[in-house]
Amino acid sequence: MKQTNDTADLFSESILVRIVQSLGIDDVQTMKEKIAEQQKEIIQLQNRLKKLQELKKQRDEKKAKKEVKTSVETEAIANPVPEEKRKLQTDHAKAYLDQINHITQKEGYDLGRIMQVLPTKDTVNFDTIMNELILEIQKQYSFYTVFALETRPSKEDTLSEENATQLSNMEDLRDMLIEHQNEKNELSSTAEPFKENTPKATLIPLLSANGNNLLIGDLKSFTQEQYPYILRLLNELEQGDLKHAKQLSNNSDLNGYCELRDLRHYIRILYKSLGDNQYAILGLFYKNTDNIKGLMNRMKLRVNTFEGQKDKIEKMLHNQNPDFITYTKQNLHNLKTRLGGEDDTYENARVYIR
Repeated sequence: MKQTNDTADLFSESILVRIVQSLGIDDVQTMKEKIAEQQKEIIQLQNRLKKLQELKKQRDEKKAKKEVKTSVETEAIANPVPEEKRKLQTDHAKAYLDQINHITQKEGYDLGRIMQVLPTKDTVNFDTIMNELILEIQKQYSFYTVFALETRPSKEDTLSEENATQLSNMEDLRDMLIEHQNEKNELSSTAEPFKENTPKATLIPLLSANGNNLLIGDLKSFTQEQYPYILRLLNELEQGDLKHAKQLSNNSDLNGYCELRDLRHYIRILYKSLGDNQYAILGLFYKNTDNIKGLMNRMKLRVNTFEGQKDKIEKMLHNQNPDFITYTKQNLHNLKTRLGGEDDTYENARVYIR
């Protein structure tokens, strides 16, 4: 099938050859037929990109007509991008893609490292380059998905740990590229201070049976350098900002749950919406590039703990139990204090969930 994007086949043939060799298939066309369904997704992304580019061109032309007075300048702006310039843009995207693939092959999916080689907002043709990078990574992700499914011992088997980890890393890379393109301002190397406002949502830290704050115990998995980023995610959720939130739908045991993600710093915050802008915060998890199975198992255990308390938590929220409300606020305050976000004074209260 002919691709419409010049970078679309940069790595496909080499990947295809390796897959065909590993499966012992002599006919390359056989494997191509197996990924036909996944290629549809690529075409849809390309069509969406084309529409976005057309809309952007229309907006740019409308703005240009207001600013440019002479017919000569107006005609120059309306002219399509020359073939030589378009090829140069594709070559630039390939150069960034080469660097990304070099890092993933030599150093693994170090997203912080990959961030260092991405184009910045002031890079010429930034959006075009980022679109091509995202499309290529999405294509690799779709291709590997088919490979992982086809190489299972049987259709009833789950993905191997190696394949599940690889797909998770590729998905994180794709999502990080999308975030990088969509963010209005460059992120600084450190988390910016969060401006305190009146909370729009209630955060309820999960407790153990004897009333201990499980989230504070989770902090042992992180360095203090990561604390500001954990705090920022919690503050965003408390303000109703869900730009770093994602529903967990790839695992049946976690359906209905969500996570806050800081991809560059390997932070996952598992939470559950209880309605009325109330969120149970189940756990803080460190997700590196080679522990996806372990991460999922730890999340499942924390979900089991929450499910054993869910009815009582919802009942106390519904009844606005004063002890529970006070203790919830205290535990959230204690967590933020550990993260460096609040002072160390708060009214004492205690309540157990049994």
